[in-house]
Amino acid sequence: MCCIGALACLGLMVGAAYLVSLLPADTPERLEKLGIIKTAETERSSAPTSLSGETESEEEPELSEPAVSGGPELFLPVSLDLSRRSSGEATFQNETSYDVGAVRALLPQTEGKIRGAPPSVLVFHTHGTESYSPEGGYGGGYGFRSSDTALNVVAAGTAFCEALRAVGVTALHDLNMYDEEDYSTAYSKSRAACEAWIKKYPAISYVIDIHRDSVNSGGRAAAAVAQVNGKRAAQIMIVVGTDEKAGRHKGWKSNLANAVKLWKALYAVSPSLVRPIYIRSASFNQDLAEGALLIEIGSQGNTLAEAEYSARLLAEAMAECFS
Repeated sequence: MCCIGALACLGLMVGAAYLVSLLPADTPERLEKLGIIKTAETERSSAPTSLSGETESEEEPELSEPAVSGGPELFLPVSLDLSRRSSGEATFQNETSYDVGAVRALLPQTEGKIRGAPPSVLVFHTHGTESYSPEGGYGGGYGFRSSDTALNVVAAGTAFCEALRAVGVTALHDLNMYDEEDYSTAYSKSRAACEAWIKKYPAISYVIDIHRDSVNSGGRAAAAVAQVNGKRAAQIMIVVGTDEKAGRHKGWKSNLANAVKLWKALYAVSPSLVRPIYIRSASFNQDLAEGALLIEIGSQGNTLAEAEYSARLLAEAMAECFS
């Protein structure tokens, strides 16, 4: 009987090992053990603090240009306002053949879940090497890419997660840059990691992929800029994927409903803070959760300080509208 029990136990161990071998290569457990993955999980705070201040009026002051310090070899980004004023109803840039008008009235399916069992928010960066313009302008050979997480869009994600913690929301921040080695496989890599995170933490309701946009004007890098509470802020664009070119994403209307609610919250902070919701024909892995969104914070002409400020405004708006 002891021999039979031992053999059964061994069989279970072998079976478990086989199942583990079938998991994606980028699972958190495997990468953590190898010392490859880097994560930061914020803790719940019992003392929420205000970040955005009072709501801006419809009239925005003129944008102030940052001063160039250096030499004539530096280029100053062009400041653009890419927002679109409305009566407070969401505006869209729709590249699909779908009529999204009827989706505006849908209630977000994830409403009320953001302060659930921790962590409720997963933040990651499919294109983590996307970086911003240095303070004072950029040189002619500057590529707007960096593997330094203190300088690229990962830093904006860190500011976002820290601000969520300040208003009582627990977030998991995946610090990996999934485009660092191979840009073409970034989405498949980030998808595998997200699936593993969601399996490990089933309470995750919001899956936020933070990027920065790329905008040029007259051959120069452009900064998508808003003026919020007297400070320059990077404009925010919410991107919603559909199933037009990816049949598996049948629930995209729920993602869009959440995007509309978040857009309205950002518009209330300042009408110039948020750009039209960009509806795309690809899925961008947003079939992973009803609360999955791709969010572009600024463009390559914005400074990191502008992006971090907007990330904090985004966190407060998101915590408020989904509570």
